[in-house]
Amino acid sequence: RLDPKTGAVKEWPLPEPKTHEFGGGSDLQVAKDSTLWFPVTSDLSRSHFGRPLKFDPKTEQFTWVEGLNDGESAQFMTINHADGSIYASGLKIDPKTARVVDRISFANAKNAPPGPHSAYEPSVDSKGNWYGMDYNGHYVIKVDGKTKEVTWLKTPTAFSQPRRGKMDLQDRLWFSQYTGDNIAMLDTKTLTFKEWPTGPWTGPYTVSMPNKAGHVFSPSGASDRVFRLDPKSGEVIGYLMPTLNFDSKQVVIDPIGGKAALMANTRNAQIVRVEPLD
Repeated sequence: RLDPKTGAVKEWPLPEPKTHEFGGGSDLQVAKDSTLWFPVTSDLSRSHFGRPLKFDPKTEQFTWVEGLNDGESAQFMTINHADGSIYASGLKIDPKTARVVDRISFANAKNAPPGPHSAYEPSVDSKGNWYGMDYNGHYVIKVDGKTKEVTWLKTPTAFSQPRRGKMDLQDRLWFSQYTGDNIAMLDTKTLTFKEWPTGPWTGPYTVSMPNKAGHVFSPSGASDRVFRLDPKSGEVIGYLMPTLNFDSKQVVIDPIGGKAALMANTRNAQIVRVEPLD
């Protein structure tokens, strides 16, 4: 935990797995009640991505999510901003009981386009509809939260490798297009896309939610830069990072000022703050 005002850091050791080469957690999400949810490497799963875990910073207690089938695991987490429900990949979790209450899958969809498909960092809109970034190609996969009907939404840029989606409070899905070199947005109400290029060979890895000015940030996986998009004007600015081999998997907006972007530089064990002065 980092206090952006003082720079103070506090750590809590994670439950240690005994049957894995290494352990750790990823893709931490902060719920409405300030509890934290994220997958952690566990002896309860063969995958190093592990099992969903709840951490209460008030009591400093860890609670494993219950109701998973044998061998089930998750890499990504997301939260439905409307009702506070937690999702671990395709597992829907009740935040009050910390139990799996539903499962979402597109694996047996009869209307699937040709080729392999995989859902990378899903997101959920206010109606409970689930969206997965089809990293193997150029689709956003929508699964209706009630009927489980699967819809394949093709991005305007072919073979764009959609990656790491974030749903804002207006039900707009922001995501990166890793080989498409675009920041992209899907309006889930109209099912229409918008794309903004970041430049050749930049490989945008993920995106943030809009900050209070409406700007979206996207770290590059290939050019040591973080891009800022103004969706109103279409302006994209690339900020050169002061450290070589910059690599960030997630980026969030500073909750205090509502403007700066915070992210982890995973290759250099740093927390990075980008705060434009304009």
